[in-house]
Amino acid sequence: MLVLERRFGALTPAQQAMVAGADLATKAVWLEVLPTARGLDDLFAARGFESGELASSPAALSDLIDASPVPMVITEGTGDLERIVFLNREFRERIGYSESDIPDVRYWWPLAYPDPAYRQAIASAWKARMARAARDRDRIEPMEVRIRCGDGAMRVFQAHATSIGSWNLGVFVEITALREAQEELALSKEWLEEAQRIARLGHWIARPEDNDPGQGELWWSRVTYDIFSCDPADGAPTIEQYREIIHPRDRERLQRLVAECGDDGQYEVEYRVVRDGGEPVWVRELGRVLRDDSGRVERVIGTILDITRQRALQQELEYRASHDALTGLYNRAKLQQLLREMELGYRDAREPFSVVLLDVDHFKTVNDRFGHAIGDEVLQELSWRIASVLEPEQHAGRWGGEEFMVLLPRTDERAAAAVAGRIADAVTRHEVACAGYVTASLGVAEMRPGLSGGALANQADRALYAAKGDGRNCIRRASELPPG
Repeated sequence: MLVLERRFGALTPAQQAMVAGADLATKAVWLEVLPTARGLDDLFAARGFESGELASSPAALSDLIDASPVPMVITEGTGDLERIVFLNREFRERIGYSESDIPDVRYWWPLAYPDPAYRQAIASAWKARMARAARDRDRIEPMEVRIRCGDGAMRVFQAHATSIGSWNLGVFVEITALREAQEELALSKEWLEEAQRIARLGHWIARPEDNDPGQGELWWSRVTYDIFSCDPADGAPTIEQYREIIHPRDRERLQRLVAECGDDGQYEVEYRVVRDGGEPVWVRELGRVLRDDSGRVERVIGTILDITRQRALQQELEYRASHDALTGLYNRAKLQQLLREMELGYRDAREPFSVVLLDVDHFKTVNDRFGHAIGDEVLQELSWRIASVLEPEQHAGRWGGEEFMVLLPRTDERAAAAVAGRIADAVTRHEVACAGYVTASLGVAEMRPGLSGGALANQADRALYAAKGDGRNCIRRASELPPG
């Protein structure tokens, strides 16, 4: 009666009489349903106690417990003398033990908890709960347990218990599926985080303020902190603080893309982030702007991928595809590309440009006399000397073998011949490696109406061979050659 009064307040005389006349089994059932009852009338009515039917019929009470959809057990006594009085059908079927298997609790504990260490931990925790409930005159706190059932399977239950005098009621609510789902979810999350860590792929959520995607709070996943070498304990920066570490050349472009993304709110962008004066971190951001029905920005979500290594590899591949491995100058394919671009510029705006072709004189003799290693050193040294006398917008490359090409935008043939003179002087001014002094022959040609880029290169080649025919170590201009 004290427990009921603590839960529902003072009992009416009729309720007091009903409680006083109930047997122990009836009181056990009341206590079992007590946590979910909204009031005494609800408690009594739900179980039919107001009619006294169950209170006066032990068989009806047993049938009620036996029909319960959760495993239930009634015991009598305490400690090692606690005997099993009744196991309902759900207990026998789901947990898998009968009264003959567990006549008292001494049989229950090793069957249900075969691991001695776990059994000791459960027993200690259960005793502590019972002692606390007795001290505080409160219900026994439920406890989660892993029980080995009769079929050998381990299942997870939430164990509830209550006692009235020497009678005890135990209720086992199975939560195996729930715990398995939670464990699977936790494992999936762990796998996802590990995959993201390996891939250097983070995710984030931005919560803008005042409909402005450029202001507000940020949330980062752990991998996002790793990408930017930040400590999660310091928390994510605000949107404004994050914008400050974006490379100045990329900042406005990113802001414009977010503001102008399409109807689906999605965007993709690559940009650089600079942390504390270090090397830029290249990232690829995929985001989506989420708006409410009125069109206001609620939040922006997305992923961020560290592509610093990919960018470095891409730049390395692009460099190798456009540069000569020996000299470091542009290769023939890159020179041909630039030549086509300059040809298009000439056609569109008649923008003049010229080509210089250079061939190292007697280079075969250098290879034959000193070896190909020295010959390679000669080509490397000459390439540096050629590049040293050019302006930033002028391009030098290895055309093939010991031939070099120089592309001179906005330069007519006369000015190009002057550049060729500076190149020849740089080549011949000092000895080269162990090969001594080296000379070169040069041909110069200017783009004219009706010519293609390939035809211009051929004219420069004709001028080059004219220089060789005139004794080498000299410059010849295509305009000075006879038609041929």
